[in-house]
Amino acid sequence: MEETIWWNFFLQRSIRDAKKQNKIDLSLQISTEDIAHCDTPLYVKATNFDTVNDIMSKLLPMMRKHNIEDFQLWFCPRPGETPRALQGNEYPHDIIMINIQKNFSSRDLRHFTSFPSLPGLIMKYLNSDAQGQFILRPRNTARSQQQKNMKEKTLKKQRTSKSSWWHRSYEPHPDQVCNTPKVNNGGKLFGRELSSICKDGNLPLAILDMLSLLKREGPTTEGVFIIRPSITMCQTIKDKLDSEEEVDMNKLSVHVVSWIFKDFLQNIEGSLMTSKLYDEWIAVTKKVDDEEKLAAVQSLLDKLPSANA
Repeated sequence: MEETIWWNFFLQRSIRDAKKQNKIDLSLQISTEDIAHCDTPLYVKATNFDTVNDIMSKLLPMMRKHNIEDFQLWFCPRPGETPRALQGNEYPHDIIMINIQKNFSSRDLRHFTSFPSLPGLIMKYLNSDAQGQFILRPRNTARSQQQKNMKEKTLKKQRTSKSSWWHRSYEPHPDQVCNTPKVNNGGKLFGRELSSICKDGNLPLAILDMLSLLKREGPTTEGVFIIRPSITMCQTIKDKLDSEEEVDMNKLSVHVVSWIFKDFLQNIEGSLMTSKLYDEWIAVTKKVDDEEKLAAVQSLLDKLPSANA
C-alpha cells in the first residue's frame, strides 16, 4: 500500500511539473491505418506542450499530405481495447501519463521494494505498451469506426440473452448476470431523457448537489475523474437516487460522486448532445477556421432541447 501511495505521488508530481512550464521532450510512435503509400509506424519528436493538432501538423509533411482535416488521431489505451478519437486540443504527454497511471495501478505492486527505483520505472513504462498507442486514420475511416463503436456500446447495453428479445418477463440465471454496473431503464433518474426529469427546466436536486460538491472540492482533489472508487458503493448510492431516496452528497467521497455523475451523463437517453445531431457535431471538428467552428457550435446549441442546452 505504501509503495502504491509513493508511486501515485511520483506520477502526480511529474504531471504537475509539466504544467509548471518544465519542458519535457519525448518521441511519439504513431501507427497508421488505411493510408496508402505511407510507412508505419511514424516517429515524431514532441514536447509536453504539443497538442494533438500540433502533432498532426508535424505528421502531414512526413506523409506528403496537406489537409489536416482529412485525418484524425486516435488513442488505444492498451492492446485489445477499443481506440477513442482525439479532437485536437488534448496533450499527448498528459494522455500517456494518465494511461500509465491507470495501467500501473492494476498491476501487482508487491515486487517493488524501494522508492528510489520508481523514477527509473517510469522510463521503463514510457517504453512499453503501458503508455498506449496513437493511431492515425483518414477521417472517413475514423467516422465509420466511431459509428461502429457507438453501435457496439448500444448492443452491449441492450444484450442480456436471446430469450429476452421475446419474453419481457425473462430473468437471467444468477450465473449469467454481469458484475459490472448496469443501466436501470426503469429508474427515476438514470437512463432517462433530460426533458423527462427536469421540472420547469431545472435539473433534479440530486444532480445539482453533485455539481455543487464537484465545483467546491473537485479542483483540489487528486484524480477526481480518474481514481476508481468502490463500484459496490457507487451502485448502492445510484440505486437510492434512482428510487428517489434522499442522499447527502456532502457525506460521500468526491470520487464516488464523480463516478455517479459520469454514469448519469453517459446513460442519458439519446445522449447529452442528442444522437440526432451526431453528424452535425462531427462536421464541426472538420472545420479549420475557429470562427466557423464557434458559429457552428452556437447553431447546434440552439437546436438542442431546452433541458440539454
